[in-house]
Amino acid sequence: MAAVVKMKPEQDPEVRKGKYTGSNVAGCIGSSRWSHPNKEFDILIGKTFPDDLSDNPYVKAGQWAEDQIGKRFAKEMHLGIRFVNRTYVSKDWDLATGHIDAKITGQNVGLEIKTASEFKKKEYSEHLTPNPIIPIEYRCQINHYLYITGWDYWWLAVLIGGNDFRVFKIERDEEAIAEQVRKVKAFHSNYVVPKLSPPARTPEEALYIFPSADPEEKSIDATPEFLELHLEANLLAQEMKTKKARMAEIETDMQNMMEDATYVNTPNSNERIVQWKNGSRSQLNQKALKGDMPELWQNEKYINKSTFRTFKILEGETNGNRNK
Repeated sequence: MAAVVKMKPEQDPEVRKGKYTGSNVAGCIGSSRWSHPNKEFDILIGKTFPDDLSDNPYVKAGQWAEDQIGKRFAKEMHLGIRFVNRTYVSKDWDLATGHIDAKITGQNVGLEIKTASEFKKKEYSEHLTPNPIIPIEYRCQINHYLYITGWDYWWLAVLIGGNDFRVFKIERDEEAIAEQVRKVKAFHSNYVVPKLSPPARTPEEALYIFPSADPEEKSIDATPEFLELHLEANLLAQEMKTKKARMAEIETDMQNMMEDATYVNTPNSNERIVQWKNGSRSQLNQKALKGDMPELWQNEKYINKSTFRTFKILEGETNGNRNK
């Protein structure tokens, strides 16, 4: 199902260049919280480069712990493992490659090793839970490895918070694997081959694609589809405004009932359902600083300039200059 073609470190960017790997497939199909299709598109066509994570403390910790986690997995699961430092390429599609962490000795079974902070523990099922819950990015990664290798299943070993060790068996789901491959190939043929940016799926992606407006502040005429969206947006805005006002009334009523209490609990339990805590913060008085130390206020050394693009839905206003 797969051929070992190279003996190069997985960190080598040349090995990953223009390929679909365990690291980028989730982003390509819109299933990643850390990336998105347009970011991966720009990397694949050579417009930008992958983020340099060599100095990332979490990445460093994961690399350092990989050997020890692998050995612990082998000991606790009574399985032999062999760490892998090779590039696997799918015989079905040579643009699909992967760099797996380890292989179970004598079996067509892989092992993926991860570390996670204590704050991430809710993203995982309990140790050895069948059909476990794991982060979607790792599910995509393992499905990709199952595709390129054709192996039977995969183990995932994760060390959470430095002391919570969990192991999960990820079975082959042929339907899920096929659907993921279909999406990746569609992404490649629809966008990467013709070099057409994927449409944005979120406001953040839209800003990534179109970071700045035309300096001439041009105007365009709304299409019928745009007018429909504009009408729906205004109706939703009014609905949200009404709900926001009602929410403020509800909060005020609850505050009147709480008086000087900090928490509200459900009856006969310690489960907190509302809190109204004291707090404080310090904020720079810019007006006073500008009056007392104008030389600092005007010094470029202390000024951070940034550009931004603001999207606002207007109820309707007349633009006297149609060319602007």
